[in-house]
Amino acid sequence: MMPDKWKRTFIMWSNTDEYEKKVIEANKIIKDCFNQFKNPYLAFSGGKDSVAMLHLVLQIMPDIPVWLWDHGPYLIPRSMQNEIEENAKNQGVKIKNLFVRTSGQLNNPDARWDYMRWYRTFFSNLSTLIDTKKWDCVFLGIRREESGARKIRARDPFNYTIDRKIPQCYPLHEWTWRDVWACIISNNLPYLSHYDTYGAVQGYDKTRLCTFFDDEFQHKNSIDGILMPEFRNL
Repeated sequence: MMPDKWKRTFIMWSNTDEYEKKVIEANKIIKDCFNQFKNPYLAFSGGKDSVAMLHLVLQIMPDIPVWLWDHGPYLIPRSMQNEIEENAKNQGVKIKNLFVRTSGQLNNPDARWDYMRWYRTFFSNLSTLIDTKKWDCVFLGIRREESGARKIRARDPFNYTIDRKIPQCYPLHEWTWRDVWACIISNNLPYLSHYDTYGAVQGYDKTRLCTFFDDEFQHKNSIDGILMPEFRNL
């Protein structure tokens, strides 16, 4: 459970003019997307950014299709994956609109982990679904604040570059971590419990959803072996 001091902080921030302007702008971006495209979908990771984005989009389009990738037990603990799916449903995503896809290795947990196989399976599944459902744009919870690469990628609310299969829409591209948490707490949205586990140690400004025990993220989640040793030998 989130400590009261953090809750009070985010509730106070949700009442500021700056936050309200961010919400108004995000809603405008979402509406512009629905005006430009006939059949967008939303990519949901279960992280805090996608939780906030899903809330905003559902207020405008309750039947939005939601794509959720199950990374498999090598990257996401089963308890966390189940919680992500339940949170999406508890936010109002209809079962018929929730598209969960898994990697081939999820069905064979004894197989040696192969990143390139996972990568190819991920985009092959997604590409097939886009063609089948005729999706023509995707909502992504990318924020410029997160990294230099994302600052460049999300410099505009829409990305039309030719290397993307379909255009991408970033309603939260100008939001900060504080805006995201203000949206979640002020609207009582369900979020992954691991945020509270990490937040108590790292602070909610640093806590994020990323792959467990992945070398790429060890500098961000170096406390995993202490807080969650039960996941070390998955």
